[in-house]
This record gives sequence, structure tokens and C-alpha cells, in this order.
Amino acid sequence: MWGYVFHIVTMGVASFSPNFEHFTWISLAAIGAFAALACCGLERHYYWTIVTIEVIVILGVTFMSQLQCDVFEEAYAENGAFMFIMGNFVMHYAPLLVVLALTPCPRVVYTNTAQVWIAFALFMGWYYYDKPMQVYGCRLSESIDLSGVFLICVCMNLIAIYY
Repeated sequence: MWGYVFHIVTMGVASFSPNFEHFTWISLAAIGAFAALACCGLERHYYWTIVTIEVIVILGVTFMSQLQCDVFEEAYAENGAFMFIMGNFVMHYAPLLVVLALTPCPRVVYTNTAQVWIAFALFMGWYYYDKPMQVYGCRLSESIDLSGVFLICVCMNLIAIYY
């Protein structure tokens, strides 16, 4: 129950200044939808979709931070080290930790793999619409970025099958 409250509070905080150009906001909206489904006992139908979206976000944030993309440099300069780290944790890492801690993993392989590819389709729709390399200020080839997300989904698919 408290995990769902966490998700709803996170959604509330995130709704104060949403910027759906950033995939993090898409992931927070997905977490809010997941919490609503959990209240109805339907979260198992989207468990791997949410986990995959959150893994894409975490690995994307980590990778883009290492590349020193403009959005992270600006956020650090505006907020300072402590708030940057806390904000990063709450927005990017905590939602996945709460899902993993409070939601049992479903064991239906064919729906698990479909859920992973739903996450990939959501990402691709956002990617096509918002052009993230420009949004985040990264100097990186789009083919490398898309290849990375595809490989993440392949790995998540294998985890969903064999976990």
C-alpha cells in the first residue's frame, strides 16, 4: 500500500512542471498508471512494461550523465550537488526500487515478453516524436542511442523469460 502512495505522491510532485519531452516524465506517468492498476489488482499485466521503462530511464540517465549532456550539466549548475543527487534518485531510481520491492514478478512468459516490447514501442513513439538528442543536448549518433535501447529490451526480454 505504501508503495502505491509513494508512486501517487511522485506523480503529484512531477505534475507541477511536467515536460513530456523528457522520457522521465513518460516513465512517471507510467508509474502513476501502474499504481492505479495495482489498486485494482491488475499490475501483473504491466509489470515488465514498467520495469523495462524504468531500466531504460536509469541506463539512459547514467549514460547521458557520463556523456555530459547539456540537460544534466544545467540541472547540476542550477540545483547544486545535493539537490541534483536527491532529485535524480527520486525521479529516476526510486520508482523502480519500489516496484521491485512491492510487486511480485509474474511468471507467464508469453505475456512477459510482450510487455517488454510494449515498453520498447512506447519508447520508440516518444523518440520519434521528441528527438531526444536535441532535447537533452547530447552529442551522440541517434543510431547508437536506438541500438542501446534495443539491446536493453533484448536483455530485459531474456530476463523476463528466464527469471
